[in-house]
Amino acid sequence: VLVVQIANGILAFDSRTGKQLWKKDGRISSLAAQGTRLAYHGGGKEIRGVDLRSGQLLWTSQLAVAGPLLISDGTILAVSMPSMQTLSLDSGEIIWTNKKANPKRRRGGQHPGVYIVGGTIWVGYKGQRVDFATGKKLPSLDVKDLWSPQHHHRCYTNKATSKYVIGAMEGMEFL
Repeated sequence: VLVVQIANGILAFDSRTGKQLWKKDGRISSLAAQGTRLAYHGGGKEIRGVDLRSGQLLWTSQLAVAGPLLISDGTILAVSMPSMQTLSLDSGEIIWTNKKANPKRRRGGQHPGVYIVGGTIWVGYKGQRVDFATGKKLPSLDVKDLWSPQHHHRCYTNKATSKYVIGAMEGMEFL
């Protein structure tokens, strides 16, 4: 199934035939899929889970953190730094929420990049870590003098693999 976010909704197509399978109307702020499930929200306090093939609504749940969605191992992560929330992709049940008051505004609107690798949520590329199962902060990696102060973040999105965080401060660095 190919899912496309459009100006005012979501369209799903059969990836083999190109036939439209279903459509959801409304504002969509973020969506993510894994297996046969799709989760999405419109920026408010409600998140929905649907069957990827039919578009049938499977559940709705309350969203305390209306940010970008990521999915790993059947768990949804919603992030709006510094707040995070996880929910079950199968049921929408809230697993944990870390809601922080008064988030600091980032200069230039840059998001630090959030990755889920090996049961750990990595925030940015300077070693901040959170346990994916519990939401508890893990010790940060201490990487001193990683970048010289005269450089700024490039226009590339940071990436991560199971072995590397690929930051875009001075091009692409493999850490």
